[in-house]
Amino acid sequence: MKIALLGATGHIAKDLIVRGLIEPNQEWILFSRRPQHVQTFIENEVVSPQPYQNLDFQDFEKNYYDVIINTVGITKQEVLINQPSAIFEADLIDTRVLAYQLNGHMATRYIHFSSGAVYGDVYDEEALSKYSRIPISPIEKESYYGISKLYLEAKHRAYPQLLISDIRIYNYFSRFIDLNSKYLLVQMINACHEGRVFETSTEEIYRDFLHPDDLWSILKYLFSSKETWPTIEPASLAIISKREMMECFKENFGLKVKIIESEGLSATGRKTFYFPQNPLFPIRSTMTSRETLILISRLILMR
Repeated sequence: MKIALLGATGHIAKDLIVRGLIEPNQEWILFSRRPQHVQTFIENEVVSPQPYQNLDFQDFEKNYYDVIINTVGITKQEVLINQPSAIFEADLIDTRVLAYQLNGHMATRYIHFSSGAVYGDVYDEEALSKYSRIPISPIEKESYYGISKLYLEAKHRAYPQLLISDIRIYNYFSRFIDLNSKYLLVQMINACHEGRVFETSTEEIYRDFLHPDDLWSILKYLFSSKETWPTIEPASLAIISKREMMECFKENFGLKVKIIESEGLSATGRKTFYFPQNPLFPIRSTMTSRETLILISRLILMR
């Protein structure tokens, strides 16, 4: 089975690389703007990889693929804030994938990583929703990411003859997370590692963290399935609150906490209850968010 991975330098992509490149019946073709960066990662993290190709995006149309996985997307807070147009530039890759499928490769399965951001600003309420709510007068840059992902999902549904699955990711945490990013979990990990106090506001939030092994199980199912599965919202066995996260880090890693009076800012808007609204996925998860945080954080802090 030949599998193309687009965006091979990304957080999720790295987890797929360390799993996929050791599978004996899979040949991975990796695409990125920095192939040398990908090569260095493989040499450092993958023991005895199966044959693979590591290419620039310009070579994408030259090969045949059974599966295409698109992890391309802007997730860094500083880019979302300072270069919002980059969100839509990343969508150009999706256009190329659809053109590839329509040009004689309709049997190729396309797996696109979408986001819970497609629902817009519904996450300030503790309510399940099947509707997106995105303010449009005016359209603020905090909404750009969700609009982009919603547009791509709508475009994919317009081609029912193609095998396209959109996997909505909410919060993803693995040992390859960028420790220079501003995410809450990264701040906690760095505070533990440096032995300093973690400062946070009184604002409570609720999150869901799918373990990388559970995501990999979903992908392996899709690789061999003939079912369409157009929309997938994977979820862990249980969500977790910020208070529970802090307690978890206190008990397991000695985190010291100081509560301050301030509100956190997000490049994609305020999200108090940011977890799968309508969980739907083919393979049952094996871990809770708490278990995932402990296991992954331990791997990072043991480096």
